[in-house]
Order: sequence, then structure tokens, then C-alpha cells
Amino acid sequence: MTISRRALLGTGAALGLLTACGSNTGREGGSGGKGPRLAQWYHQYGEPGTEQAVKRYAAAYRKADVRVQWRPGNYDEQTAAALLTDSGPDVFEVNGPSLDQIQGGQVVDLTDLFDGVRDDFNPVALAPKTYDGKIWAIPQVLDTHLLYYRKSLLADAGVRAPRSMDELVDAAKALTTKKVKGLFLGNDGGAGALGMTPLYAAGLSSVTEDGEVGFDDPAAARVLGRLRQLYADKSLLLGAPADWSDPSAFTQELTAMQWCGLWALPAVREKLGDDFGVLP
Repeated sequence: MTISRRALLGTGAALGLLTACGSNTGREGGSGGKGPRLAQWYHQYGEPGTEQAVKRYAAAYRKADVRVQWRPGNYDEQTAAALLTDSGPDVFEVNGPSLDQIQGGQVVDLTDLFDGVRDDFNPVALAPKTYDGKIWAIPQVLDTHLLYYRKSLLADAGVRAPRSMDELVDAAKALTTKKVKGLFLGNDGGAGALGMTPLYAAGLSSVTEDGEVGFDDPAAARVLGRLRQLYADKSLLLGAPADWSDPSAFTQELTAMQWCGLWALPAVREKLGDDFGVLP
């Protein structure tokens, strides 16, 4: 049987996190491996060294000529558009895949690749990649999100690190001054960064295991109402120079607390020493 390169290796959620070297963009020259030439796309990671590690990994892969593209800008829109054409990537990173991509034949069934190694993957990570009993993407990385807080600012305000949504709202208000906001959840106020996290905090989910609506519950209204209170209290930092995934608003003391990720830990530690803590 003959299959296209995309049908062979099209995945959502990317493959291994790494892939060639130096300033090679992947547009000219590849890994030098023999076999099929494969185009592999990643969004532009901000952490120093990630691109170099990815391309080094690709260069070491000898069964195919892997050409990595490190794509800045709105990666999700770029990928979605490219997959509608015949010149899209063979292997690509995506936060999904979506049901439309599965039903449209833009990704392929990868279930057989999990033979003998399925137990190595967290079932929670595999669930969003599974549809109709088949696995359509290989989980690449689990991004751990955290609430960072300045120990000294909380101590000065007599506030303890929050352990509930109510305590978070109260702490953000108490920590807000003329120079510093209490909390940064992103320039959109947290709609993008938090996602379903507020529902999880209320013991709910967007969709139940049996496929029913999971947020039709008074607890959902209550927890989202508490987030609304952050706006009413003017406790949220909005319009920061960089969005929530970058810790600069926190390290530049624009906010006393920030929702960010584990990836920011080295930068935060370098700037603030031990004057910070984190909470799940």
C-alpha cells in the first residue's frame, strides 16, 4: 500500500519535544538522515536553548531527513491553514487535535505506536487525544501551571498564601496598591490562561465522563462569580508588557502574584532569589 508522508506521521501534540542545530530554520537542509524528507513544525518556545535542543535531536535521527521549522507568530492559525493544503507539515505540534482535524483526515490513527508503552503515559494526558477508541496524537509535554507569589509583599500586607478561590480574591485585593496590582492572570484577565481551572477548583469539569455538560451547576456560577470579583475590586493587572506565560510582570514587581508556568522558575529565581513561593 502507498501512503503519503502526512498520513504516515501527521500527529497533533507533537512527537518528542526535541529535534538539528545552530541557526538552521529547517527551510533549507535538514537532519541529513536518509529516507523520507519530513517537515516538522513547532511553535516558537521562549525558553533559551529549546530550539537548539530540538534541532540537535532532529540531526541525530537517521531514518528520515527531518526539516524543522520554528514558527513565530500565531502558530495555531498557521497550522490550521497549512493543514488544509498539500504543503502542510508532516509532523506538527498542536494543542489538540480537534475533532474537525480528526474527522477531516488531517491527523491519523497512531494507536499502534502505543503498543507496549501505553502505560508510560498518564491516562489524563491520553484522554483528550483519544476519540472513537483510537489515539490521534502523542502527548509531548505536560505544562505545569503555578501561582507565583512574592513572600515579602504578602508578609508586609499580613496576607497568607491563598489556599482557596475566596482567599485568592481577598489576597489580590489586599495586595493591590497604587504601584502594584495584586494578581496577574494574563492581559485578557485569565480567560486564556486559566481555561477550565476554575471549574476544576469547584470540583467540576466542562464535560463529564459520560459526555454530559459538566458545568451546569450552581458551583460553576459561584466560582466564576469570584473571578468576576477580581475585576470589580480592580485587583487584576491588565495591559502588561508581556502576557501571562512570561514572568516579567512578576519579576518587575508589577504584580504581587502571577499565574505562570514551571518553565518560568529559573528566571524568577534569578531575579528574586528566594523571595517567592508557588502554589498549584
